[in-house]
Amino acid sequence: MPISQSEREKLRAHTFSEDKEGEFGGTHKVAPEISEKDMIGHSLGLLASRPSALALNMPGSAAFALYALAAFGTASAATFIFYASAFFAFGILIAAPLSSLAKARLSGMEAPGVVDSMIMSLAYAEPLVAASYVALIALAFRDAAGFTLLSAITFIVLLAVAFLLHIANLDSSISVQMAGGKKYGRSTAMNNSWMFLSGQSMAMLAANIVSYLPLIALVPLDAFFSGTALMPYLAVLTFIFADICASWWQACTSVAYGIVAKKTKPMKYSRL
Repeated sequence: MPISQSEREKLRAHTFSEDKEGEFGGTHKVAPEISEKDMIGHSLGLLASRPSALALNMPGSAAFALYALAAFGTASAATFIFYASAFFAFGILIAAPLSSLAKARLSGMEAPGVVDSMIMSLAYAEPLVAASYVALIALAFRDAAGFTLLSAITFIVLLAVAFLLHIANLDSSISVQMAGGKKYGRSTAMNNSWMFLSGQSMAMLAANIVSYLPLIALVPLDAFFSGTALMPYLAVLTFIFADICASWWQACTSVAYGIVAKKTKPMKYSRL
């Protein structure tokens, strides 16, 4: 049934914005492309100008070094699970709020609340990424002499879990800045982080690998020299490298957030 001319004029005059902060939480926007070169190139200067992030990440880095030392020094699966669980709990309760504060310092904004920081970290199981990769290295070194089907299946399952969680953390890596800078609630902050970064996982992954390369090179040495006189010295180096790498990566995400905050554009108005 055709509509009248007056009804047609009403439809033509009706417009709406897809960028209403109150209604949509600012999610209807077009995100800019983020270059890994920009992130890496500007992150070191940012970290050098605000070194307090290094101090804030020290507890989490010390926990990682101790976890790696314990994980590579035990042959019992039950003991390993205990150490991994302790590392996970510490990562949520202590390291996550400090990490949020470090990101806020690097980005020059207010940090989200302690509880919000814990819940956001727990939502994508942030500490489980490091725990899974250490478990993979420990499993590879333990079973290097004798290959079994069970060890191969365990390795593949752990690898899949670690990779999926890794990508989830990359795509949520600016949620803290979203919560602090835009004053979003944690759900909206995480949703916006996913929206802006989910199509740019490879750029984020490249920056992540570069920033963590010193630690990636060192941790297998921890496993190789486990139980030797060199292990205490390697544990200290692991702590130092973990602290530098974690802070460097936070600087990368802060640069990424700065690009998103400055260059994100609202979608054009739609006419019905």
